[in-house]
Amino acid sequence: MDKLVCPCKETYMKQPTRNRARFAVWALTTEGLKKAFVIVDSLKDADGYGPERRINGDSPFKGFQHFQARVHKVFHDYEGHIFIMATGIVVRVIAPLLQDKIHDPAVVVIDEKAQYVISLLSGHLGGANDLAQKVAKILGATPVITTATDVHGVKAFDTAAVEKDLCIENPDSIKVLNLALLENKKIYLIDPMKVISPFYENIPFIEIFEDVLPIRGNIEKDPAVYVGDQLATPRAGFLVMRPASLVAGIGCNRGTDFQELKDGLETVFEKFKLSMKSLRNLATIELKKDEEGLIKLGETLNIPIHYFSSKELSSIKGLENPSQMVKKYTGTEGVCEAAVLLSAAAERLLIPKQILKNMTVAVARVSSTL
Repeated sequence: MDKLVCPCKETYMKQPTRNRARFAVWALTTEGLKKAFVIVDSLKDADGYGPERRINGDSPFKGFQHFQARVHKVFHDYEGHIFIMATGIVVRVIAPLLQDKIHDPAVVVIDEKAQYVISLLSGHLGGANDLAQKVAKILGATPVITTATDVHGVKAFDTAAVEKDLCIENPDSIKVLNLALLENKKIYLIDPMKVISPFYENIPFIEIFEDVLPIRGNIEKDPAVYVGDQLATPRAGFLVMRPASLVAGIGCNRGTDFQELKDGLETVFEKFKLSMKSLRNLATIELKKDEEGLIKLGETLNIPIHYFSSKELSSIKGLENPSQMVKKYTGTEGVCEAAVLLSAAAERLLIPKQILKNMTVAVARVSSTL
C-alpha cells in the first residue's frame, strides 16, 4: 500500500526535501567540525558541511568556499539546519531567506564547546524544539527552548497538529490560539473524533465538544479550534485543523477526463459539506490503473490511489447500490462503494454512491484511530 500523504501539508508543513538527507550540519572551525561529525554520525540522515580547506579528501562532508552563498543555495532543501557557531553569525546569514513560520525550516544553533543547543527558528511546525533536544542528548548538552507554550508546559496547537499529522487550514490563527492558551482564556475545542482532545482534557479553561457544527453561541466569537472533516469557515481566532480521515471511492467510464473527475468529486464533497482537505486517498478497481484522468487527479490532489481486484471488491457483501451492469463489465457489483469500504477499513458508507455523468463517487470515514 502506498504511503498516505496528507493532501494539504503544503498549508503548514515544509515541502518535500530535494536532498536525500533531512538535515544539514554546518561548522566553520576544526573544533566545530569535530562536533559536526558526531552529530552527522548519530543522526544518520544529515549532510555535513565545512570549509573546503578544513576537509580532507576522505571526508563525507560537503565543502564550501563561501559559507553564506552555500547556505543560501540549499537552505530550503532541508527540513532542518544545525549550525555550530555563534548565534549572531547564523542570524545574519539566514535573515534574508526567512519567509514565515509555516515554510521556514528548523534552525538549531550550538556553541563550539557544545554546552548549549538552541532552538532558534521554527520550534513547533518545523520541529526545531524536538531537534534541539535530540542533538543535546547526542552531545550531552543543555537544550535551550524559548517558545512560550513549551516554557509553560502547555502543548501548543501547532505542536498537536504536527504530532497528529493534521493539516492547518488557516495558520494565521495559530498565534491567537496559542496566546489564548498562555493567558488561560476560555477556548472551545470541537473534536468529534477525539484527535487532540486527550492533550487538553486536564486544562480547566478548555471546553471540549464532540459536535457543535455549525458553530453557534459564544463559539462564534470566542477562541475556538475545530478538528474534523466537515466544512467550516475559518476566522480570526477560529483555528481549523483537518485530519486525513476520508476516502473517496471512484468509478468512471473509460477516458473520463481529469477536469470532469475533479469537478465531480468536489461537487459531491460540497453537497455533503465535507472538506477536500481531509481526503486521505482515492480508491477504485485495478482495471483503472491506466486511467490517465484518474492518475492525474491523484497527483493533483497529492494523494495516493488504492486499487483493488474484482475478486477483492466482490468480497464486500450488502452494497447499498449494487449494479448488474457494472458486474457485466468489471466482474463485481460495485466499484466505488466496495473500493472505499475496503480502503477505509470501514463498515459503513458516509456517502453512498453518487451517480454523475461519467463517474460515480462514494465516501467513507477511515475506521482507524487518528
